[in-house]
Amino acid sequence: MVSIPITAYFVYGLRRYSRLSYIFLLHLSFLLKNIVQAARRLILGVMKIRSILVFLLLLCSGVYAQEIRYYKFSGREVRATDSADYIRVIPAPDPGALQHPVQEYYMNRQRKFIGMASSVGAESVLEGQTLSFYEDGRRKSVVAYTKGKPAGTAYHYHRNGRMAKIVEYGGDGTARVVSVYDTTGTMTVAAGNGYASESDEITGIQEEGNYADGRKSGSWKGRSAQDNYTFEENYRDGKLTKGHSMTSAGIRYAYTQLTEMPAFPQGDKGLGDFLGRNIKYPPYARSQRITGTVILELTVEEDGNLGDIGVSVSGHPLLDEEAVRVLRLSPEWKPGRERGLPLPFTIRMPITFKLSGF
Repeated sequence: MVSIPITAYFVYGLRRYSRLSYIFLLHLSFLLKNIVQAARRLILGVMKIRSILVFLLLLCSGVYAQEIRYYKFSGREVRATDSADYIRVIPAPDPGALQHPVQEYYMNRQRKFIGMASSVGAESVLEGQTLSFYEDGRRKSVVAYTKGKPAGTAYHYHRNGRMAKIVEYGGDGTARVVSVYDTTGTMTVAAGNGYASESDEITGIQEEGNYADGRKSGSWKGRSAQDNYTFEENYRDGKLTKGHSMTSAGIRYAYTQLTEMPAFPQGDKGLGDFLGRNIKYPPYARSQRITGTVILELTVEEDGNLGDIGVSVSGHPLLDEEAVRVLRLSPEWKPGRERGLPLPFTIRMPITFKLSGF
């Protein structure tokens, strides 16, 4: 069967019609053509959505995903998928298995990271060799882990495939930079000494400064292309002594830690007192001797207010409901910060419901 374009049906016999009829048919032709194009776009859109849904279904069912988490490139966890840069998939371990795979994907569905981990409580602790990749699938790094800390020699690569940096990790996870190379392959740091200009295309951090005996030393300067700020920092023997950042609006922040996690106003003790005062054990759960631990997932906004509050791991529906209710009564927290800038952070909080005699 020959496929004929829809407009071709109006070509044959046009001489039989008047000029007015010709114009009418021509407009009708264009209209029908636009309808066909719109239908094609709709079909392609449905196919794209279907493709994404299939991808998520594969993650959730085909890989037996126990949990999916969402992150920014900086490593900061977020709850909203539209603000995430990548996702982490933690499949349920096989019965009796000591380790389980951990996989990360960019939002374009390209593989970002693969490795193995053991479980400690609600968290996964990396073990063994891991591989990370750029969005185009090229190798980014090869790093080995022992009990969640980098160990041995790690190799980092530029997007063009050339070596970027070689780092040696001690048993406690402390790092010593052995060598740094620019994108042309020229070594700028040798035996742990030299001046380096480093750029991470994924996090958007660009920085430069001196290494001495494998550790950052003296003044370092840089910028974040992702969060649009500049920074200057001072290091002594690899440890940050002070730093300040400047936003594009000219707001300056001083800091002595690269990352500060959100905190309850009176600290952990104050949080414990707050929960003790406000939690009301659900009567039915008490009568049925229902106990358990609820792990909440909550977002602390940049102004310290609590945003989304969800249940990451359920203890029991009644316990879950009470845990969420109490957290909604919380006062403003101290916001989390990166290089002094207050930013939204997603954290996990376990709340244990326990009755005497259990």
